[in-house]
Amino acid sequence: MIIWFLLEAAFRARIVAAEKPSFNTFLLSNVLKCLFITNAGIALTTICLGRYLITPLSEWRQLWPETRGAALVAFVTLAALGFLLTILDTLIRSDAIELLGTDLFRVIGLIGILVLFETMISGSCAVMVGVGFLNVAGWKNALMMLGTAAVMIVFMNVLHSYLLLVRFSAVGIMRQNVVEI
Repeated sequence: MIIWFLLEAAFRARIVAAEKPSFNTFLLSNVLKCLFITNAGIALTTICLGRYLITPLSEWRQLWPETRGAALVAFVTLAALGFLLTILDTLIRSDAIELLGTDLFRVIGLIGILVLFETMISGSCAVMVGVGFLNVAGWKNALMMLGTAAVMIVFMNVLHSYLLLVRFSAVGIMRQNVVEI
């Protein structure tokens, strides 16, 4: 994970060469975003599903009707936190945090559309690969699906980098339109 954070910061800091964000900004923002989401996920999972830890395995079926509402609320809360941190991460990396005060709804709409588009493509790829693995009948099909999964991972990394560049470019354009206060 550390190697991933370092490589992501090194390459993506070079993609956005217009504003010259530093390697440290990309690395720190990614690490902090991951830490916040991980800690919130652990806390919400413990709060919502903590009863499973003290209940025998045979009684877990009776617990699910009582805890599914809390699990859904925790999932929605984590998604909202992730979206909020993505907005802050994008604005900090673009050095355009002032857009929160001047164009809040446009920034939320722009980043929301791009994140939703990426999520829909990622979900579609995950479903296609999952269905492919469910239809594996032999080792040749399994190797072919592993290759397909590797191609999908590369495709999603390229798509994510492209949409990140679009996000930074759009924020840069919005930043040019802001009148200095």
